[in-house]
Amino acid sequence: MGRSLREKLNQLPQDRQDRIRQQAEQWIAEDPVLQDLRSDFHAITLQKMILELNFRDQTSAERQEKFTQSMFQQLKSVPGLTVDRVAELAPDGSRSLGRFPWGLLQAVVTVASLKTLFGFLGDRLGDKPIEIKAKFADGRVFQVTASSMAELTAAREAIEAMAKIN
Repeated sequence: MGRSLREKLNQLPQDRQDRIRQQAEQWIAEDPVLQDLRSDFHAITLQKMILELNFRDQTSAERQEKFTQSMFQQLKSVPGLTVDRVAELAPDGSRSLGRFPWGLLQAVVTVASLKTLFGFLGDRLGDKPIEIKAKFADGRVFQVTASSMAELTAAREAIEAMAKIN
């Protein structure tokens, strides 16, 4: 179901929504092809990947850190993803445990939540460049740089296509 279709469904009275969902479930239960499609759809859309978001640019380290902290706080409220700071471990023999490099965040997302994340990034970043490294469960890595909404959309589509490849 596309987002606009889901919104239309949600505008219907609850009893009508329930009847539509019940009919759809009955069709799926009766048709092995629909069952396979549903299974494939869930396998693809629920597949998790790790995205490393690199916001580093030519501004000062202090401004980069403020921006990273701000993005981290905002991204924590985006549904469908888990976000964290990227940690670098300290070298052996060091007294510190490690540090959080400025300009880097890591998000665990599903294919289904990519559109939401990339829409959020496009709204917040404008023309600020971002480097995105997608790490898939099977070990594949895909890296892309974007500095406009069109490039972010192309990057999202490429990541979605890569996720469908087994």
